[in-house]
Amino acid sequence: MLRKCTKKDEKAILEYLQEDYCYNLLMIADVVNYGFDSRAQRIYCHEAEGKMAAVYLCFYKTLHIYSQANHVNREDVVSLVEEYSPDYIVGKEALVNELRRGLVGFEHYQEEIYLLQNDKRLKEGCEGVEMVNEKVLGEIAEFMKGVDKEKKFYTSKRVMKERYEYGFTKHYVFRCDGQIVAHGNVAASTDRIVLIDNVAAKSGFRDLEYGEKIISCMAREAMAKGQEVCCFLDQKADKKRYQELGFQYYGTWDRLVARRRPQERATYISIYNWLREDIVSGIYQTDSLMPSENVLSEKYNVSRNTLRQALTLLNTEGYIRKQQGKGSIVTYNAKKKTRFYNYLKDDALEEVVKVEYELGEDVSTWCPRKSYIGEVDGEILCSRISYYGKEELLGMSFLQIPVQILRIYGVDLESPQEIRDFISKGIYYLGAGAELVIEPFEASEQISERFGVQAGTSLLNIDQKLYDGCHRLLGIIRYYFRGGKYRIHYER
Repeated sequence: MLRKCTKKDEKAILEYLQEDYCYNLLMIADVVNYGFDSRAQRIYCHEAEGKMAAVYLCFYKTLHIYSQANHVNREDVVSLVEEYSPDYIVGKEALVNELRRGLVGFEHYQEEIYLLQNDKRLKEGCEGVEMVNEKVLGEIAEFMKGVDKEKKFYTSKRVMKERYEYGFTKHYVFRCDGQIVAHGNVAASTDRIVLIDNVAAKSGFRDLEYGEKIISCMAREAMAKGQEVCCFLDQKADKKRYQELGFQYYGTWDRLVARRRPQERATYISIYNWLREDIVSGIYQTDSLMPSENVLSEKYNVSRNTLRQALTLLNTEGYIRKQQGKGSIVTYNAKKKTRFYNYLKDDALEEVVKVEYELGEDVSTWCPRKSYIGEVDGEILCSRISYYGKEELLGMSFLQIPVQILRIYGVDLESPQEIRDFISKGIYYLGAGAELVIEPFEASEQISERFGVQAGTSLLNIDQKLYDGCHRLLGIIRYYFRGGKYRIHYER
């Protein structure tokens, strides 16, 4: 059972989190510094058989997750994602990996935790390193915007100010001619451990060891108080730098980052696609009430007018039902196959455990560009997708999709993940009509090698041309199936 926690739960929660105090440093610090009644955060726990089984902390737009058993209830997470629309979901590698398979609309990042083990390697002296106060936070924010690795995870001035006021963080800078050229901060601390974060130097000053001096200064101050020192790293160069200062690898920390489209690309079609994907994947479950329009507008980064257009289309196509005075209710049934679906994924007789994507101008020997003559102008995306069971390749598909179709439906051509989602799932959701040809073919040398049959062996394949509701050609798909691994269900 998921429930919201109050002050009376503090002791039990802290004891539970202390089991992995290094991984849970941020959560422990948040509980101690912000408490249970702050507008900055909410704390939840899952109880099973009268015992604590998981803790969830919603801090601003970040959802922290932790379970001693390395297992969290997916329904808990989906419920909190719907309510808070977090930008980040963070936690131990095993926990986040478990969630990745069920949450759509998030990109995966990994960081490694390093713990200071040899303080003799730290730089001597702190000359020039200055601990600054609240008045300099705006200057620090502008400095961090110019640091490439901080752009993606940059925190607003307001959040920085509130964290500072709560005594949650300390900022250190190194100046040249009055300008900040290097910065670092203690991002969180408990009685046992301190987290060093955001250590960066301005371009042109990165080889002068100003960052190393800031790290050493913060580390020595922490050790003087009997605290351990750690950092979370994802850059190879950073890992080398910290290792040279006496830090050693401790463990892995994972982060799911919400994909947000720029406002200028937020057409009702692209939001319709994203909402539909979240419905089909189960983030919004059958018969459940979707979040309010205000919550959805913020989550998907669109105006309410654009959102309403997308919801109207979803209602027309039967994914949701609008109910006066109540909102939008999900009517899509995941157990019932839609008219068009991915045969290779959904009709396999055993579990598909791995999917490999190859994208390019021509990734296969099958390239029927002539099939597009008279139908498509412009570039065509070619791709090959391979579906694997536990021991062997189950099937492959070759796709050709007009690049213009990707643009029409709001797919970010710079995002391999969005392209993969579209070619393996999105194209089928959009299908309103199709031409289907089933015919025998002789296995080429490439196909025979992949499927373990002799070249020239007669096999069956399916060619499918999919069209959307406006009679535009979505793409051509050719499917290959390993014998005995599929039972295809097709309804005309």
